[in-house]
Amino acid sequence: MKVLAIDDSKTLLLLLKSVIEQLGHEFVSSNDPQEGIKLFQREKPDLVILDVELSEEMDGYECARQIRRVSAEEEWIPIIFLSGMVNDESIAAGIDAGGDDYLTKPFSDITLKAKIKAMQRIAEMRQQLTQFATLIKKSNQKLYELTYIDGLTGVSNRRAFDKGLVREWNKICRLEKPGKPFSLIMIDIDKFKFFNDHYGHKAGDECLQKVAQVLKEHLRRSVEMLCRYGGEEFVVLLPSLGKDEAMKIAETLRKSIQAIGIAHAGSGTDSKVVTISLGVSTAMVSEKGDPFKLLSAADLALYEAKEHGRNQVAYLDPKEN
Repeated sequence: MKVLAIDDSKTLLLLLKSVIEQLGHEFVSSNDPQEGIKLFQREKPDLVILDVELSEEMDGYECARQIRRVSAEEEWIPIIFLSGMVNDESIAAGIDAGGDDYLTKPFSDITLKAKIKAMQRIAEMRQQLTQFATLIKKSNQKLYELTYIDGLTGVSNRRAFDKGLVREWNKICRLEKPGKPFSLIMIDIDKFKFFNDHYGHKAGDECLQKVAQVLKEHLRRSVEMLCRYGGEEFVVLLPSLGKDEAMKIAETLRKSIQAIGIAHAGSGTDSKVVTISLGVSTAMVSEKGDPFKLLSAADLALYEAKEHGRNQVAYLDPKEN
């Protein structure tokens, strides 16, 4: 355990140092409250021993309040106040300032050791709780990845897309004025079955991973969500973007995949590298609107792009669907 002591008496600091180091703990100290606060931030102690009467500029209560302000929200480092006079009012003031215990000066080694042992138990419990909280956080992250992340490509999966589409649609309805645009891009790797048959499934997996990576790199806003929709299909969520912007993004994505230059002898296009076809659709958000009709329109637009030669972008208005 690391103990920080802040006291204007160098003699008392030497006494504290002797007792604390006898107990096998690390000791750091300061006789200046401002320096003590900086030490607290830098050294991250497990216990603070703080004199009530520090200086004219700052007493122990104010020092404790500032320590609490700079502490991490999830941490509570015990503070023991030192005072030559302890009464009900001073105890209440110390607790209000963020203290946890009082030690009356002059104190005996036995009392000091007993209080430090008690605080050590708190420090050990806090450490266990921190470790447990970290474990829970990692478990929750792993559960999220298993539920919402595609295991092969590392982008969001179909389930994440379904939730994200409804969430972002409703967010615009709730936080912004209805009538804002909302666009979707459906993407299909051209003749991917032929790619798998010709190059093998390992190469097919590597192709999917590379395509997903490049698509993701070209999405700029945090709400521009890329998902693997299934097999060789991907979908891009573009909240608050209209047709023109969505078409530009789609064309950029198309060019970026062709530029990779992954060989594909059976691509079904004039190009002998991996290409993608894209379907775009844009709707005006409304509370009565159905975002999945937007998805259906983008899917039909994708079908049109493939029917007209692949490696191109097509658009369909949901109203025409």
